[in-house]
Amino acid sequence: MHLELAGHFDEWGLIDLSEQLFLIYGFEFSERFFVNGTEFVPMYSAAEAKARAMDTDNLMVTGYGKLPSEVTAKPDHWSNYVRLLGDGMTFLQQQDVIVSKIISVDPGDNIERLESLITSGDFVVRNRRPRSGPLVLTDSGKFSRLLTLFLNTAQNEPEGPLVMALNRQVELSRLATQFWELQLFLTFSGLEILTRSFFPEVHQLPQKMAEALIAHGFDVSRDQDTSVWAHARNRAFHNGEQVSFMNDGRRVDAIRLLYPLRTILADFCLKLMGHDDPQLNWNRWQDYMPFMSQTGINEDLDNQEYLKSQGFVGFKTIEELFRSSSCIPEASGVYLVIRPDTKNSPEFLAVGTGGRFKKKDPNVAEDILRQRWLSERVILYVGKAGGPGEETTLRSRIRAYLAFGRGRSVSHFGGRHIWQLRKSENLLICWKPTPLIRPREVEKDLLLRFRKTFGSLPFANRKA
Repeated sequence: MHLELAGHFDEWGLIDLSEQLFLIYGFEFSERFFVNGTEFVPMYSAAEAKARAMDTDNLMVTGYGKLPSEVTAKPDHWSNYVRLLGDGMTFLQQQDVIVSKIISVDPGDNIERLESLITSGDFVVRNRRPRSGPLVLTDSGKFSRLLTLFLNTAQNEPEGPLVMALNRQVELSRLATQFWELQLFLTFSGLEILTRSFFPEVHQLPQKMAEALIAHGFDVSRDQDTSVWAHARNRAFHNGEQVSFMNDGRRVDAIRLLYPLRTILADFCLKLMGHDDPQLNWNRWQDYMPFMSQTGINEDLDNQEYLKSQGFVGFKTIEELFRSSSCIPEASGVYLVIRPDTKNSPEFLAVGTGGRFKKKDPNVAEDILRQRWLSERVILYVGKAGGPGEETTLRSRIRAYLAFGRGRSVSHFGGRHIWQLRKSENLLICWKPTPLIRPREVEKDLLLRFRKTFGSLPFANRKA
């Protein structure tokens, strides 16, 4: 159905219905809620709304809004109030959300007829919009509160530092092409704007940025965090460098810092808007920080406790997962096969339990297995699941891996050396969902660090 700007029909004594209703494209909601008298009406179930909101090639209608008369009476309500609603939804979803006037109006039309036309149509705007993920997975009550806070902030302090930082967030979400240099500039400048609102005469920005964040409940370190962010920004801005090294030898990849920086900026804005939710993990930005260490080497990498501190969960034996794998999340991410301890020497099988996919023999000579074995290492295999354009999840990928290990002809040739170990069912599998980072990048980072630290890839990995 073609969208047109509605006309005015004052000669019939009708209100301009197009000023009352607006379409909402790309916002994920499935429950009705209100913001300052404006009603937000969903058109789809939770699952349908999620699928439409997650589309990265199109902006699809997910609902519509109904404005109260006190808003439509203001001459600038569309350019000001409704535009800010679109900005607020974009901020909450961390993905481009737009609002649009609705449809041509005929004499005699009423709100009920227009609503039936909306719900019977399927409106789509062709627009590339990278997926970032909702800022807060919450209920409609909190949508109402958060959008109200956003509107109040934008209307009461239109030129203030918090609104400037919020505008950086909206600009980030509306980038059709995610140039890393522009993302880094917008994100870091947002943090800098907020820092300078507390410390106008800043001479040591990393230190003052850390102080401002710590004062608002964020667990950051000047040496380990804010100095790294400033270094990445400076090297990118002045030298155009994506990868650089700090004076102490630490390797810094600017692209790997984008998600944690964007997350902490968004959460800092939420705090300053007055949304101090005790149920929200205010240090979730740490979950997206890359592995970092002196000269890129980390001896703790191959340690269960360290892996747990980096967000890996599960640690189920293969035997347990053979019985039930429902505990594995349906999300993209990385997974590891690890040894419960390094006390026992391995026993290799000439013919393992792995399947023959496309009639290809998964077994290699025992001498090759002995050469590849690293006696002191815990991590035996690193794998990944999902990524841009892929429907694979951790659950489906690990299930395929387990099926291969039981002799079935499935497509999971990677990690096949595991199935030539006697008692492989006693090994552990752990996983880490990475919804905001490409799993391949996390997998590659782990493999490269493992090789740099221990001189070889894990036992069952063939390439990095």
